[in-house]
Amino acid sequence: MRPSLAAALLFAATMSAQTPPPAPPAPAPVAAPEEPRVTDARADDDKELAPLLAKARAAADKGADGASLLATREFAPLHEVTAFRGLVRAHASRGAVRITLADEPGQPLTVTGRVQDKNGKPVGDALVYAYHTSSKGWYSDRAPHFGGDSGDHKHARLFGYVRTDAEGHFTLRTIRPGGYPRSTLPEHIHVSIDLGDATVLTTEVLFDDDARLTAEARTRAGHDGFVVTKVSRDAAGTAVSKPELTVDPPPAKK
Repeated sequence: MRPSLAAALLFAATMSAQTPPPAPPAPAPVAAPEEPRVTDARADDDKELAPLLAKARAAADKGADGASLLATREFAPLHEVTAFRGLVRAHASRGAVRITLADEPGQPLTVTGRVQDKNGKPVGDALVYAYHTSSKGWYSDRAPHFGGDSGDHKHARLFGYVRTDAEGHFTLRTIRPGGYPRSTLPEHIHVSIDLGDATVLTTEVLFDDDARLTAEARTRAGHDGFVVTKVSRDAAGTAVSKPELTVDPPPAKK
């Protein structure tokens, strides 16, 4: 017996209701924003930072040394500012400085260095300037590099000044730097040493367990006069690097 027209229509309607509608087309993929490459440093006359810079100057006038200024979390926005860096330099602590705040991401690193002359004699009261990238390879918190003529050298967020003790020793407490993005350059810490008004050494400290430190890179580092150090671990698991930095002091003034 053939089904009635009404029954056929009802069956068709029922099947149509049970069939799910076609899925909507997938949205087009959204391209990730390109990572920034450079940023400009904030200026000494930045009005937003003026009260904070005045506070840092007041602290230095009251006896705060460079290590204390760097350890003050409130002053962190000033680290790239030339005037603040001048305060840290002028009031450099002797023997040791902490470059990073306690919550800086990365592998803790202690650099226990020694400055000596070409005869192996310790050089006391040398001014050591060190700076390096964050754990992700950035000098700024806004981009990998600073633009302008002085760039990273004068504005790196992670930096410190310290004077050597009578035996030529100095200590930097920091984190292990990351390699530059879009680069194969090894991890490194920039170091320069001043005696009096003269800069007597400009170099880099590298790490022998760095995967980027290929045989070719190691040879190039030697040609450039960089210092490749072994990395050990202390009881707390902190990485330890012990560079020996040899300088040629300028002749004594008559």
